[in-house]
Amino acid sequence: MTILEKKIDAIARSLLANDTTDRNAALGELAVLMEKPENTAQDVDSIIRKLLLELGVPEHILGSRYLVKAIREVVEDESKTKTTIKCVYSAVAEAFDTTWRRTERAIRHGIELAWDRGDIDVLNKYFGGTISPVKGKPTNSEFIARCANIVRAKL
Repeated sequence: MTILEKKIDAIARSLLANDTTDRNAALGELAVLMEKPENTAQDVDSIIRKLLLELGVPEHILGSRYLVKAIREVVEDESKTKTTIKCVYSAVAEAFDTTWRRTERAIRHGIELAWDRGDIDVLNKYFGGTISPVKGKPTNSEFIARCANIVRAKL
């Protein structure tokens, strides 16, 4: 279910509720949704690419393209981070005609490059309190989930 579908579902449930306060709030949300056009996949991809560049993931590497797809998958369906990141890798691998292991490695390489070459202030801005100082860089799933949350906030 897309973000828009989830919002519409929540609004519909509120409209069916017996509480008039919930109904009025739902009608207000519906009015806002009708004014704001849904972001297309290209818009979301553009936001993700800009974020990755800001974090220091080089655009020319394969991991960058895989990260865009992986983050979009999680933005569209948050439950994918709760189950296993392997389902995200599988979706990315299928889209790029490769294996999930190669996908995982390319993504890890992109994150390593960002942590080695990226701007420390930007990395701290987005990941400051969410990663272990002992381990250094975040895991692939931590990185993807955090980026997905940042993208959701920008939508």
